[in-house]
Amino acid sequence: MDLDEILSQKLTNDKTAEVVEENYRGLLAAGCERDPRQEKTIKLNKLERLMTPKRLETITYSMFPDMNKFTIKRCPNCKVQIYGPALPKHCDNCGQALDWSGISNDSESE
Repeated sequence: MDLDEILSQKLTNDKTAEVVEENYRGLLAAGCERDPRQEKTIKLNKLERLMTPKRLETITYSMFPDMNKFTIKRCPNCKVQIYGPALPKHCDNCGQALDWSGISNDSESE
């Protein structure tokens, strides 16, 4: 697959996109010339990953075994806590699109 084919396709596999970016950084560190098309591909893949909604992480914990449990919701990308009365479509910190399916926005404590 040549670069034109890569540019025309979506790289939805996060691991593949990360490997491509890491390899490119390695080439630059080794003294290779910058490739504007490769950099464009990497930027587009990062943008695509941010625009693809990801399910929030839900973490339940309690301070002591017999106390009430608390549930927090975190961004799957940057791990910042997401809270508030509204269900934001994007993380305020990193811009990751959020998928709220199957998650209620009840109060923080259960």
